[in-house]
Amino acid sequence: MNLNDGDERPDEAWQAHMPARPPDPAPGLASVDRADAAPASAEPPPATAPPAASVSSRPMPRASVVVPTCLRPDFLLRCLHALVQQDLPKEQYEIIVVDACASQETRRIVMAVARRCNGTPAVQYLIADDASGLAAARNRGWMYARGAVIAFTDDDAVPDSDWLRQGMAALTPNIAAVSGDVVAPLPVAAGHHERQVAVQREGEFMSANCFVHQRALSTVGGFDERFSEGWRDDADLHFSLMERFGGQLRIRHEPRARVVHAVAPAAWGASLAQQRQLQFDALLYRKHPGLYRSRIQQLPRWDYYAIVIAAALALAAAPFSGLYTAVMAASVWSVLTVRCCIERLTGSPLTVRHTVQAIGAAVAVPPLAVFWRVVGALRYRKLLA
Repeated sequence: MNLNDGDERPDEAWQAHMPARPPDPAPGLASVDRADAAPASAEPPPATAPPAASVSSRPMPRASVVVPTCLRPDFLLRCLHALVQQDLPKEQYEIIVVDACASQETRRIVMAVARRCNGTPAVQYLIADDASGLAAARNRGWMYARGAVIAFTDDDAVPDSDWLRQGMAALTPNIAAVSGDVVAPLPVAAGHHERQVAVQREGEFMSANCFVHQRALSTVGGFDERFSEGWRDDADLHFSLMERFGGQLRIRHEPRARVVHAVAPAAWGASLAQQRQLQFDALLYRKHPGLYRSRIQQLPRWDYYAIVIAAALALAAAPFSGLYTAVMAASVWSVLTVRCCIERLTGSPLTVRHTVQAIGAAVAVPPLAVFWRVVGALRYRKLLA
C-alpha cells in the first residue's frame, strides 16, 4: 500500500464482499468540534490559537483511531499523548474517544488535547448512547468515523510512535483486518491473576491493537454488543471476519504495529470477579463453535466440574449417614483444591498475600466458574461444558 495514495481501491475479491459505506453519524453525538461550550473546569483556548476548522471542511482522513474509555482519565491522557505523536502525517488520521461513562473529567481532558492539536490530528469526543459496555462504545466510534481504515486501541494502552503507519501499511486491499503485537509488562511481584491477564492481552486478535476496513466492519455488523463486559467481543469480531470473508480476504498479523498494554496489580478478589465474564464464552461458542474449540478452548476444565460435584456429593451424603461417601467425596475435593492452589502459587512470590489469595481462589473460583458457565448456557441457550 502506498501511504500517500488516498485513491487506492479494493480489488475484485474485496469489492465482491463490500456493501455501501455506513450512513453519516447521528447528529446527537457530541464531539469536541461540535460542542456548544466547554465545561466550566476546562481551560480556555489560547488567544493566539486560530479557530479549528469544522469537521466538514477538513480533508477526509485515511484512518480513524477509536478509543473507548470509562473513568480512567490518567490512562487516557497517556494514550492520547502517544496517539497525537504518531509519525504518520497528522492530516491523514483522526482520533475518536468514546466515553462509556459520560465523565466530565474525561471530556475536559479530550477537549484540552483537541485544542492543543488544533485539528492536526482531529480529536473527537463522543458519548456512548447507552450503558451497553465497551463493545457498544467501539461501535459508536467506528460508525462516527470518517476514515476508511479503523484502528482500535484501549485507553490504558500506549501505541508505539509508528503503530498507525505500520498497521495501515499492512492493511492492503486483499486483507480484511490486521492484528498487531500487544506487549503486556507485568507488575513487580506479579501473581497468578496478573500473569493470566498478560496471557489474555497478548492473544491472537485483540481490540487493544487491530486495524479493520470500515466497510468490512459494516459487513459483519461491527462488535456484538451482547458481549457487554469487555470479554470475548474481540474474539467474536475476529471469528466473524474469518467466517464472512473466508479465503478471499485474509486476516494478517503485523508485529511491527505494537502497543504496550501493561498489567496493573490486581486488587483482592479480582480472580473471583472475573469469573462473571465466563458467561460470554457460551455466546461465543454458540456463534462460532468450531473456531471456539480450535482457538479458544478445546476441552473444558474437568477439574472445576469434579470439584463442584465432589463438594455437592459430600454435603448431600453427610446428613443421611453416608459417611463413607461423604469422606471419599471430601477427599477428592481436597486433593483437587490443593492441586488448584499449587497451580496458582507456581511462579508467584510465596508471600502471605499471594498465598492467602491462592487458597481463597482455589476454593472459590471452581464453583463460581461453573455457576457462570451455567448462567451463560441458560442465557444464550448453548451448553458449553
